[in-house]
Amino acid sequence: MATIKVSIKEEIVINGSDIGSENVFVDSSIVYADRRVMTVNAVGFEPIMRFSNKVGNGVYADNSAEYIRITNLSDSISVYIQILVSAGATNSAFFVIEPKGSFILNNNQFDAYADITSTFSAKNIDSIEATSASSTADIEYLIVG
Repeated sequence: MATIKVSIKEEIVINGSDIGSENVFVDSSIVYADRRVMTVNAVGFEPIMRFSNKVGNGVYADNSAEYIRITNLSDSISVYIQILVSAGATNSAFFVIEPKGSFILNNNQFDAYADITSTFSAKNIDSIEATSASSTADIEYLIVG
């Protein structure tokens, strides 16, 4: 087994007051890690990772992810992320990753609803897809479990 240590540090001083912070996440039960850099284009959403009970290239085991980071490596182009809870269904959510920004999940559990009256029930993510806002953009992802 291996250990992952993730530090998130914000340094900010407003009107002479330091309101920065640092938080550290440590997990010593890591059995796999996969880091990839890929190019996404503006044609449409492309799968960048999937989760299933059948593991393969770019397909990870359900309930196995302990940390997922997707970073937009572009200096000028935003990247859009779509998280699908059930492939082909309406349970999905969209996020924008600004240039040089990152998106982090601490597992592969998620839920999405069209209304706020539904009861939250975590489900396995089926896939995470990406597209660029224009032209092409490079992204990096790291998944560990």
